[in-house]
Amino acid sequence: MRAKAEWICFVDVDVRAAPRLVATAVAAADEQSVDLLSLSPFQELGSFWERLIVPVGLVLIACAMDLRQINDPAAPDVSASGQFMLFRRDAYFAVSGHAAVRGEICEDKALAARIKQAGIRFRLVGGGRLARTRMYTDLPSLWEGFSKNAVEILGNAAATVTLAMAGLIFSWTALALPVWSALVLAGDPFAPVVLGSGLCVAGSLAILGVHLGTVWHCRIPLWFGLLFPASYTAVVILAWSSLVLRRTGRVKWKGRTYSVVGKDEPGPLRDPVPTERASFRSTGAPPGTSPSKGGAGKPVTPFLPNR
Repeated sequence: MRAKAEWICFVDVDVRAAPRLVATAVAAADEQSVDLLSLSPFQELGSFWERLIVPVGLVLIACAMDLRQINDPAAPDVSASGQFMLFRRDAYFAVSGHAAVRGEICEDKALAARIKQAGIRFRLVGGGRLARTRMYTDLPSLWEGFSKNAVEILGNAAATVTLAMAGLIFSWTALALPVWSALVLAGDPFAPVVLGSGLCVAGSLAILGVHLGTVWHCRIPLWFGLLFPASYTAVVILAWSSLVLRRTGRVKWKGRTYSVVGKDEPGPLRDPVPTERASFRSTGAPPGTSPSKGGAGKPVTPFLPNR
């Protein structure tokens, strides 16, 4: 049965919402004349592993994605946060809604791609002041979730591994350069060596500043920003894990195993009827259950103030 309201809103069950979340989103969508507004909630990080890995994951995503291109109707770039998606009713049913992307691993991104391909106005914006969520609570759930989604989020397997390896190289280089510069300077304290050492230290401090700023944004202890080389090491292992899962054709999520059967790489759907080429099938879920991360369309949990 089709909804009769003008707007249809999907919110993950683990999202805690401010009282005015939906009203503010509807007002913003109306003001900007968009038919799909996707909000990215503030990510709460509780455990050591969340605080070690998630911040550098956000840095890599920021390096790989240009929000201006994502929100540009003429650009092919697409991304979305399934944690909050507000559709104008007519737009949602014009692209056949979630039924059309039920075979996708990242159905939120696939649905946003259909919206964009149809020429319907879409925006992805930050919603940290209106909603917050804690996606993972421990290392096993974080590892499973990131391994499932990394390739989907960053576009393809090659981009995922390349970006993670670049982060690894830059991070350890930033750590090693000041030490190397100090050793060289101690043995040859001439002006060019001093200048080169100063540039090395400045570059390393800039990289450190980015990561200290990121952990400050995430509202976790600043000393996690000093661990960024270890963080990128873990991210590289995650990237390869995601690649191996895709190559073997199986991904796991919350006790279910899915077989990747239709696409070698994620990205915008070009088939006008994607339900005829489902990207994966469940090998462990009961009939009629959804393979998504879960929670879409569930009641909105009341927002709790920042700690």
